[in-house]
Formats: sequence, C-alpha cells, structure tokens
Amino acid sequence: MSHNWNTETYDTKTGEGFTTRSPTYKNPSWREMTEMTHILGPLHICSLEVARTANHKHSITHSVNMCDTPNKELNEAHFPVGEVVTMMVTGEDNNWRSAIRHGVALMKGGRAFVVHCHAGIHRSTLVSSAILTLTYPSQFPTLKEAHRWVLSHRTIGWKKPDTFAMMEDFVDELRNEASSIEAFDYQKNEIPEAPLPPGRFNRVSWF
Repeated sequence: MSHNWNTETYDTKTGEGFTTRSPTYKNPSWREMTEMTHILGPLHICSLEVARTANHKHSITHSVNMCDTPNKELNEAHFPVGEVVTMMVTGEDNNWRSAIRHGVALMKGGRAFVVHCHAGIHRSTLVSSAILTLTYPSQFPTLKEAHRWVLSHRTIGWKKPDTFAMMEDFVDELRNEASSIEAFDYQKNEIPEAPLPPGRFNRVSWF
C-alpha cells in the first residue's frame, strides 16, 4: 500500500494519526540541523555530520549509526537500513532489530551515546523510540508514547506510517527479550555491526 504521507494529519491533543513531522514541527534552522539533541538519560540523537565529532565536541564515545555512510568514530555500531518498507532488501529487518538491541544495552550501560541517521530526522527518532519503549515499559507502554516524547525533544523529527507500523511489530517481538538484555560492558563487550545489505540503493541523501 502506498502512502501520501505528506498530507496525513496528527491530532496534537490525542496523538492520533500520522505525520511526517512532529506536532511542534517548524522548518529547521541550521542550528537545529547541526545540534546534538538530548532525549532521555544517556540517549541522544543527531545527524551524521554531528556524529562525526560526537567524541571531540560532546564527549560521547558510543554511537548507533542507521545510515549507509560510516561516521568513522570509535565505538560505532553500524546498522545500515532504508526508509521505505517496500524498498527494503534482505537483511535490513535484522539490522533494525540489532540496532534496537544494542541501544537497549547502551541505555542500561548508562554512558552517553547517540543514535543517528543521515539527518537525525526519521530512522534515528524511530529507533530511539523503540529503545525507550523496551527499556522503560512503565513510562512508555507503547511506541506511540515513546515517539511522542522523542519528537517533543527532536522537533525536526518525522513519523511515517510504513516504518512506524514495522517498528511496532519489532517492539512487540522484542518485549520479552528486552528484560534479559544485559547492560553494555564497556570493558568486555565488542561493538556490534552489520554489513551493508546486498542490492541496497544509495540512501545517503535521505533523512
């Protein structure tokens, strides 16, 4: 099913509906596009450009990268994925799941980390919402509630029906597993990564 998601609406009172933009969206300024956004606890969101200086400028030493291009920082967990469900190729679903699992482990580990995609608008906000839902189920019982929280901080973030529905399925699938995911051990654990999915198209100019 195709979506004309530029015209879909979001009820700011009930949170119902879908939109590409947060309820508080405004055209992003250069500052907003190039800032490191704190979401909750150790979790931050930014763009690829900002992630490349996360350690030097923000003292953030771990990252979860959702876009094709490496950020070239130490401790980069690279899980490249696309943005349109019908265009995803074999292996991308596992990359989404791996990113969520690693994000939950980093949340439990407690040190500041960043989740990013190319612009810090779509993939990063979606994965961050799943991480919050699975780490703090009493505070965020549903992905919708976590995503609302994320977009209230990362106000340039977007919500898209196909990937949001996909992420809801991933969250439901991982709920039982999440409680057994151990905190990341910064001395012993290796940084996970996934290869670029075969046959994927160039996504570096996407969100």
